[in-house]
Amino acid sequence: MKLNHFFSVLLIIVFTHDSSQAQHSNFKSPLDTLILNDHFVLSYEGKKVLEGDLEDGKRENLWDWYDAEGTVRIHGSYHKGMKNGEWKYYYKNKAVASVTHFRDDKRFGKWQGFDSIGNRMEEKFYDQDSNLDSIYTTFFSNDRIRSITRYKNDNPTDALAVYDALGHPLDPGTLKNGNGTLKDYSFDGKLISVSNYKNALLNGEYIGYYKNAAISTKGWYSNDTTRGEWQYFTMDGKPKVRVNFDLDTAKLSDYSDGENTGFTYVEVMPEFPGGLTDLMKFMSKNLRYPRIARENGIEGKVVVQFVVNETGEIEDGEVLRDIGGGCAEEVLRILNYMPPWMAGIQNGFAVKVYYRLPATFKLGSDKEKKKKKKN
Repeated sequence: MKLNHFFSVLLIIVFTHDSSQAQHSNFKSPLDTLILNDHFVLSYEGKKVLEGDLEDGKRENLWDWYDAEGTVRIHGSYHKGMKNGEWKYYYKNKAVASVTHFRDDKRFGKWQGFDSIGNRMEEKFYDQDSNLDSIYTTFFSNDRIRSITRYKNDNPTDALAVYDALGHPLDPGTLKNGNGTLKDYSFDGKLISVSNYKNALLNGEYIGYYKNAAISTKGWYSNDTTRGEWQYFTMDGKPKVRVNFDLDTAKLSDYSDGENTGFTYVEVMPEFPGGLTDLMKFMSKNLRYPRIARENGIEGKVVVQFVVNETGEIEDGEVLRDIGGGCAEEVLRILNYMPPWMAGIQNGFAVKVYYRLPATFKLGSDKEKKKKKKN
């Protein structure tokens, strides 16, 4: 089962003609790179965010990723530019979130996930092709088994058992040989979702529940892909958001609620070094108001989407909404100057997360506003 995780943040940037020219006449990247004796250090505004060895220009030996407080959040090893050996991911309190192993960039062997105080919460095994092909077991904080599910090629095939915190069995669903329903429960034994599978892929209706048994989400899957209209509800049963996943992705923002929130969250969202406040400062400081847009009085909101990968690096930037005048290209350009983020974590495991970033361009000076009115 492959999930797309979305998160969006509203960013409003106001420029005046004069300040825009003065601020960006001598643009300098906020990132500093130091390579000394094949040792690489990347800093953001004087704070170290990434460090490791190089050999023939490729990553080698141990590498560390740091958050804004200087705490190591990812610790892993490379060989000839590929992930090899043990990798550890950490919570902000320095507790281990997960431990996994890689072989030539592929996840291999035992993976364990932990909560923020060190209790084992999950355990699974990956084959030589990096597929989850084993029994997947989750635990309560007292190490008592919570659920047992058989996986093959990354997909669940058999719902074997589910228990509450006292060890009482719960209904795991009818999933067998890749067909049937799979039920998921909260730690206190409340039903939180029912998924339908066919040929080990999500197919059919999906229903999510709040702990008060009210429906939180209702929609459909086809071969592991969200399809058609999905509905999202408040805890008291009122409709909150409707999203039609058969529409073009660029139109999905028309269905979001007034808070510009995304549709699916991971447990720990990706974070820019220093948090949302520093992200806004970074964008405001480094974005330029494109000359063509400024001269033609172009204002409005640009929306871009990108991926924060498992090591916090930015990739796959794309434009979801453009206003012309080079504004979208400017937002994409600045993505290249971002320092590594703290990776998103799902069930203690670093995952790729889609991040949606709206940036509003607004002319600030009276002169520019008059120019816009004339146009």
